[in-house]
Amino acid sequence: MRCKKTKSILFLVVLVVLVGAAGCAFAGWFKKKPEERAQHMVNHIAKELKFDDAQKAQLTNLAQDILSQTEPMRKERGQKLDLLIGQVRSGQIDKVVLKEELARKQAQFTQVADLGIDRLSDLYQTLSPEQRQLLVEHLEEIKAKVESGSFHHLGWR
Repeated sequence: MRCKKTKSILFLVVLVVLVGAAGCAFAGWFKKKPEERAQHMVNHIAKELKFDDAQKAQLTNLAQDILSQTEPMRKERGQKLDLLIGQVRSGQIDKVVLKEELARKQAQFTQVADLGIDRLSDLYQTLSPEQRQLLVEHLEEIKAKVESGSFHHLGWR
């Protein structure tokens, strides 16, 4: 039962990090580079959970690895928009092409998510009971915001 609870918490952490990253991208952070946004999130999480230097380094390495894996995806954004613009201009939407592109994007996302889950699981094992409690408190705050409909970013205050 404890393993299932740990996996549930870990999944929620990964989900929050990914949703937070996506939310930050759409919450006016376009002026900042992805590396700057990632470093801000690392610093914020490390401060809130009272990480030691080793834990912060582990989280920084994870963020850098995710950034390197998502770099090709960021570079492809213009091509994806060109594909969509071409579809709209043609007057006919090719569902097969769009579904193939979606499947490819989902596979890329799954690969990044797998990396995140594996590495966050390792990081989770280094958390002290106090840090785990802080994490639970923050996740409960996020849950309350989600349930109230006021969730729009991580907002770890």
